[in-house]
Amino acid sequence: MRGEGIICAHSNCGTGTMMNFFCSFLSRIVLLPLPCEWWPVPGALWRIIPPFFYNSYLFIVGINISSITSLIVMEKHILQHHLSIMLSKISLLRSAATTVARRGMATEAAHRPPLDLYGLNARYANATYTAASKADSLEKVEGELLAIKNSAENSKEFASFLENPLISRNEKTKSIEGLLKGKTESVTMNLMTTLAGNARLNNIVGITDSYITLMKAKRGEVEATIISAEPLNKTQTAAVSDAMQSQFPKGAKVVLKTEVNPSILGGLQIQIGDKFLDLSVGSRIEEVGRTSV
Repeated sequence: MRGEGIICAHSNCGTGTMMNFFCSFLSRIVLLPLPCEWWPVPGALWRIIPPFFYNSYLFIVGINISSITSLIVMEKHILQHHLSIMLSKISLLRSAATTVARRGMATEAAHRPPLDLYGLNARYANATYTAASKADSLEKVEGELLAIKNSAENSKEFASFLENPLISRNEKTKSIEGLLKGKTESVTMNLMTTLAGNARLNNIVGITDSYITLMKAKRGEVEATIISAEPLNKTQTAAVSDAMQSQFPKGAKVVLKTEVNPSILGGLQIQIGDKFLDLSVGSRIEEVGRTSV
Protein backbone atom coordinates (compact mmCIF):
# COMPACT_ATOMS: atom_id res chain seq x y z
CA MET A 1 0.00 0.00 0.00
CA ARG A 2 1.46 3.44 -0.98
CA GLY A 3 0.43 6.39 1.12
CA GLU A 4 1.57 9.96 1.55
CA GLY A 5 5.35 9.56 1.49
CA ILE A 6 5.23 5.92 2.88
CA ILE A 7 5.03 2.41 1.50
CA CYS A 8 3.59 -0.24 3.79
CA ALA A 9 4.22 -3.73 2.46
CA HIS A 10 3.62 -7.33 3.48
CA SER A 11 0.39 -6.78 5.41
CA ASN A 12 -1.48 -9.96 6.41
CA CYS A 13 -3.85 -8.71 9.10
CA GLY A 14 -6.97 -6.59 9.27
CA THR A 15 -5.30 -3.51 10.65
CA GLY A 16 -4.87 -1.71 7.30
CA THR A 17 -6.49 1.54 8.41
CA MET A 18 -4.28 1.77 11.49
CA MET A 19 -1.25 0.97 9.36
CA ASN A 20 -2.07 3.71 6.88
CA PHE A 21 -2.35 6.21 9.70
CA PHE A 22 0.94 5.09 11.23
CA CYS A 23 2.76 5.15 7.91
CA SER A 24 1.44 8.67 7.20
CA PHE A 25 2.60 9.71 10.67
CA LEU A 26 6.11 8.33 10.07
CA SER A 27 6.38 10.16 6.76
CA ARG A 28 6.04 13.42 8.69
CA ILE A 29 8.44 12.73 11.58
CA VAL A 30 11.24 10.75 9.89
CA LEU A 31 13.76 12.99 8.09
CA LEU A 32 15.85 11.08 5.56
CA PRO A 33 18.47 12.45 3.15
CA LEU A 34 17.57 13.20 -0.47
CA PRO A 35 17.52 12.22 -3.32
CA CYS A 36 16.89 8.60 -2.29
CA GLU A 37 13.20 7.83 -2.58
CA TRP A 38 12.88 4.89 -0.20
CA TRP A 39 14.85 4.10 2.93
CA PRO A 40 14.45 1.15 5.41
CA VAL A 41 13.35 1.86 8.94
CA PRO A 42 16.36 1.98 11.34
CA GLY A 43 16.62 -0.88 13.83
CA ALA A 44 16.12 1.42 16.79
CA LEU A 45 12.76 2.48 15.38
CA TRP A 46 11.37 -1.08 15.84
CA ARG A 47 11.57 -0.62 19.59
CA ILE A 48 8.95 2.15 19.54
CA ILE A 49 6.55 0.39 17.13
CA PRO A 50 3.75 -1.41 19.02
CA PRO A 51 3.94 -5.23 18.89
CA PHE A 52 0.65 -5.67 17.03
CA PHE A 53 2.23 -3.78 14.09
CA TYR A 54 5.62 -5.48 13.67
CA ASN A 55 4.38 -9.07 14.15
CA SER A 56 3.98 -9.73 10.47
CA TYR A 57 4.79 -6.47 8.77
CA LEU A 58 7.74 -5.19 6.88
CA PHE A 59 7.86 -1.44 6.97
CA ILE A 60 9.75 0.60 4.47
CA VAL A 61 9.68 4.32 5.12
CA GLY A 62 10.71 6.81 2.50
CA ILE A 63 10.37 10.30 1.21
CA ASN A 64 8.02 10.82 -1.69
CA ILE A 65 9.83 13.35 -3.90
CA SER A 66 6.74 14.16 -5.95
CA SER A 67 4.84 15.16 -2.80
CA ILE A 68 7.60 17.56 -1.78
CA THR A 69 7.70 19.03 -5.29
CA SER A 70 3.93 19.55 -5.22
CA LEU A 71 4.25 21.25 -1.85
CA ILE A 72 6.95 23.60 -3.18
CA VAL A 73 4.86 24.44 -6.24
CA MET A 74 1.86 25.13 -4.01
CA GLU A 75 3.91 27.42 -1.77
CA LYS A 76 5.19 29.22 -4.87
CA HIS A 77 1.62 29.84 -6.06
CA ILE A 78 0.65 31.15 -2.62
CA LEU A 79 3.60 33.54 -2.61
CA GLN A 80 2.73 34.71 -6.11
CA HIS A 81 -0.85 35.28 -5.03
CA HIS A 82 0.22 37.38 -2.03
CA LEU A 83 2.69 39.29 -4.18
CA SER A 84 -0.07 40.00 -6.70
CA ILE A 85 -2.32 41.33 -3.93
CA MET A 86 0.51 43.50 -2.59
CA LEU A 87 1.25 44.97 -6.03
CA SER A 88 -2.44 45.60 -6.56
CA LYS A 89 -2.63 47.52 -3.27
CA ILE A 90 0.47 49.55 -4.18
CA SER A 91 -1.11 50.41 -7.53
CA LEU A 92 -4.30 51.53 -5.79
CA LEU A 93 -2.30 53.69 -3.36
CA ARG A 94 -0.38 55.31 -6.22
CA SER A 95 -3.62 55.98 -8.08
CA ALA A 96 -5.19 57.52 -4.96
CA ALA A 97 -2.12 59.68 -4.35
CA THR A 98 -2.17 60.89 -7.97
CA THR A 99 -5.87 61.72 -7.70
CA VAL A 100 -5.34 63.68 -4.48
CA ALA A 101 -2.41 65.56 -6.03
CA ARG A 102 -4.46 66.46 -9.12
CA ARG A 103 -7.36 67.62 -6.99
CA GLY A 104 -4.97 69.71 -4.93
CA MET A 105 -3.56 71.31 -8.08
CA ALA A 106 -7.06 71.96 -9.42
CA THR A 107 -8.04 73.54 -6.11
CA GLU A 108 -4.99 75.81 -6.11
CA ALA A 109 -5.72 76.86 -9.69
CA ALA A 110 -9.32 77.72 -8.75
CA HIS A 111 -8.08 80.16 -6.07
CA ARG A 112 -5.30 81.71 -8.11
CA PRO A 113 -5.58 85.48 -8.81
CA PRO A 114 -6.97 86.20 -12.30
CA LEU A 115 -4.20 88.67 -13.12
CA ASP A 116 -0.42 88.65 -12.77
CA LEU A 117 0.37 91.74 -10.72
CA TYR A 118 3.88 92.55 -9.59
CA GLY A 119 5.45 94.67 -6.89
CA LEU A 120 5.28 94.88 -3.11
CA ASN A 121 1.60 95.87 -2.94
CA ALA A 122 0.70 93.18 -5.47
CA ARG A 123 2.36 90.43 -3.39
CA TYR A 124 0.18 91.26 -0.39
CA ALA A 125 -2.90 91.64 -2.62
CA ASN A 126 -2.30 88.29 -4.33
CA ALA A 127 -1.89 86.48 -1.00
CA THR A 128 -5.02 88.16 0.38
CA TYR A 129 -7.02 87.25 -2.73
CA THR A 130 -6.00 83.58 -2.50
CA ALA A 131 -6.83 83.39 1.21
CA ALA A 132 -10.17 85.13 0.73
CA SER A 133 -11.05 82.86 -2.20
CA LYS A 134 -10.40 79.76 -0.09
CA ALA A 135 -12.51 81.24 2.71
CA ASP A 136 -15.27 82.17 0.22
CA SER A 137 -15.16 85.79 1.37
CA LEU A 138 -13.75 87.70 -1.61
CA GLU A 139 -16.53 90.34 -1.72
CA LYS A 140 -16.59 90.81 2.07
CA VAL A 141 -12.83 91.37 2.20
CA GLU A 142 -13.11 93.80 -0.71
CA GLY A 143 -15.69 95.87 1.15
CA GLU A 144 -13.65 95.85 4.36
CA LEU A 145 -10.47 96.93 2.58
CA LEU A 146 -12.37 99.75 0.85
CA ALA A 147 -13.63 100.94 4.24
CA ILE A 148 -10.08 100.89 5.67
CA LYS A 149 -8.79 102.74 2.60
CA ASN A 150 -11.47 105.42 2.96
CA SER A 151 -10.57 105.85 6.63
CA ALA A 152 -6.89 106.17 5.75
CA GLU A 153 -7.67 108.82 3.12
CA ASN A 154 -10.24 110.79 5.11
CA SER A 155 -9.08 110.47 8.73
CA LYS A 156 -5.91 112.34 9.61
CA GLU A 157 -5.60 110.54 12.93
CA PHE A 158 -5.89 107.09 11.37
CA ALA A 159 -3.51 108.02 8.55
CA SER A 160 -1.02 109.33 11.12
CA PHE A 161 -1.29 106.09 13.08
CA LEU A 162 -0.60 104.02 9.96
CA GLU A 163 2.43 106.07 8.93
CA ASN A 164 3.96 106.93 12.30
CA PRO A 165 7.34 105.12 12.56
CA LEU A 166 7.68 105.97 16.27
CA ILE A 167 4.91 103.55 17.23
CA SER A 168 6.41 100.09 17.71
CA ARG A 169 5.28 97.15 15.64
CA ASN A 170 3.88 95.35 18.67
CA GLU A 171 1.84 98.40 19.69
CA LYS A 172 0.46 98.77 16.17
CA THR A 173 -0.41 95.08 16.04
CA LYS A 174 -2.29 95.26 19.36
CA SER A 175 -4.10 98.42 18.26
CA ILE A 176 -5.16 96.83 14.96
CA GLU A 177 -6.40 93.72 16.76
CA GLY A 178 -8.43 95.82 19.20
CA LEU A 179 -9.82 97.95 16.38
CA LEU A 180 -10.86 95.13 14.01
CA LYS A 181 -11.58 92.18 16.34
CA GLY A 182 -15.09 90.86 15.71
CA LYS A 183 -15.71 93.44 12.98
CA THR A 184 -13.90 91.98 9.97
CA GLU A 185 -13.18 88.68 8.29
CA SER A 186 -10.17 86.74 9.57
CA VAL A 187 -8.46 87.30 6.20
CA THR A 188 -8.66 91.08 6.63
CA MET A 189 -7.44 90.81 10.22
CA ASN A 190 -4.49 88.63 9.18
CA LEU A 191 -3.52 91.08 6.44
CA MET A 192 -3.61 94.09 8.75
CA THR A 193 -1.70 92.42 11.59
CA THR A 194 0.89 91.14 9.11
CA LEU A 195 1.34 94.65 7.73
CA ALA A 196 1.68 95.98 11.28
CA GLY A 197 4.31 93.37 12.12
CA ASN A 198 6.23 94.17 8.93
CA ALA A 199 5.93 97.96 9.36
CA ARG A 200 3.91 98.16 6.12
CA LEU A 201 0.59 99.60 7.31
CA ASN A 202 1.18 102.71 5.20
CA ASN A 203 0.90 100.46 2.10
CA ILE A 204 -2.73 99.58 2.77
CA VAL A 205 -4.11 102.03 0.18
CA GLY A 206 -1.94 100.63 -2.62
CA ILE A 207 -2.65 97.03 -1.53
CA THR A 208 -6.39 97.76 -1.57
CA ASP A 209 -6.15 99.22 -5.09
CA SER A 210 -4.34 96.08 -6.29
CA TYR A 211 -6.93 93.85 -4.61
CA ILE A 212 -9.76 95.77 -6.28
CA THR A 213 -8.00 95.36 -9.64
CA LEU A 214 -7.98 91.60 -9.09
CA MET A 215 -11.67 91.62 -8.13
CA LYS A 216 -12.60 93.58 -11.24
CA ALA A 217 -10.70 91.11 -13.39
CA LYS A 218 -12.53 88.24 -11.67
CA ARG A 219 -15.89 89.85 -12.47
CA GLY A 220 -14.79 90.56 -16.04
CA GLU A 221 -15.03 94.30 -15.47
CA VAL A 222 -13.14 96.77 -17.63
CA GLU A 223 -12.79 100.21 -16.12
CA ALA A 224 -12.84 103.15 -18.49
CA THR A 225 -12.63 106.84 -17.66
CA ILE A 226 -14.34 109.33 -19.98
CA ILE A 227 -13.13 112.92 -19.78
CA SER A 228 -15.33 115.60 -21.35
CA ALA A 229 -15.39 119.39 -21.46
CA GLU A 230 -18.91 119.41 -20.04
CA PRO A 231 -20.84 116.88 -17.95
CA LEU A 232 -22.42 114.10 -20.03
CA ASN A 233 -26.12 113.42 -19.68
CA LYS A 234 -27.52 109.89 -19.34
CA THR A 235 -28.16 109.50 -23.07
CA GLN A 236 -24.62 110.53 -23.98
CA THR A 237 -23.12 108.29 -21.29
CA ALA A 238 -25.16 105.28 -22.50
CA ALA A 239 -24.10 105.93 -26.12
CA VAL A 240 -20.42 106.06 -25.15
CA SER A 241 -20.81 102.89 -23.05
CA ASP A 242 -22.46 100.99 -25.92
CA ALA A 243 -19.76 102.11 -28.36
CA MET A 244 -17.01 100.96 -26.00
CA GLN A 245 -18.71 97.64 -25.18
CA SER A 246 -18.35 96.51 -28.80
CA GLN A 247 -14.57 96.91 -28.54
CA PHE A 248 -14.19 94.36 -25.73
CA PRO A 249 -14.59 90.56 -25.63
CA LYS A 250 -18.09 89.20 -25.18
CA GLY A 251 -19.06 89.00 -21.54
CA ALA A 252 -16.81 91.86 -20.42
CA LYS A 253 -18.46 94.51 -18.26
CA VAL A 254 -17.49 98.07 -18.99
CA VAL A 255 -17.47 100.24 -15.87
CA LEU A 256 -17.52 103.89 -16.84
CA LYS A 257 -16.21 106.79 -14.79
CA THR A 258 -16.79 110.29 -16.01
CA GLU A 259 -14.70 113.37 -15.35
CA VAL A 260 -15.03 116.95 -16.47
CA ASN A 261 -12.06 118.95 -17.77
CA PRO A 262 -13.02 122.19 -19.52
CA SER A 263 -9.49 122.67 -20.86
CA ILE A 264 -10.02 120.05 -23.55
CA LEU A 265 -12.60 122.46 -25.11
CA GLY A 266 -14.71 119.68 -26.55
CA GLY A 267 -14.72 116.09 -27.66
CA LEU A 268 -13.60 113.25 -25.38
CA GLN A 269 -10.53 111.73 -23.79
CA ILE A 270 -10.73 108.00 -22.92
CA GLN A 271 -8.53 106.20 -20.42
CA ILE A 272 -8.71 102.35 -20.39
CA GLY A 273 -6.13 100.85 -18.10
CA ASP A 274 -2.76 102.07 -19.33
CA LYS A 275 -4.17 103.03 -22.74
CA PHE A 276 -5.14 106.62 -23.49
CA LEU A 277 -7.14 107.84 -26.49
CA ASP A 278 -7.35 111.60 -27.06
CA LEU A 279 -10.29 112.70 -29.20
CA SER A 280 -10.56 116.18 -27.72
CA VAL A 281 -10.89 119.45 -29.64
CA GLY A 282 -7.94 120.86 -27.74
CA SER A 283 -5.60 118.13 -28.98
CA ARG A 284 -6.75 118.70 -32.57
CA ILE A 285 -6.04 122.40 -32.29
CA GLU A 286 -2.56 121.68 -30.94
CA GLU A 287 -1.95 119.22 -33.76
CA VAL A 288 -2.96 121.82 -36.34
CA GLY A 289 -0.75 124.37 -34.61
CA ARG A 290 2.26 122.07 -34.90
CA THR A 291 1.66 121.51 -38.59
CA SER A 292 3.92 123.71 -40.70
CA VAL A 293 2.18 125.85 -43.30
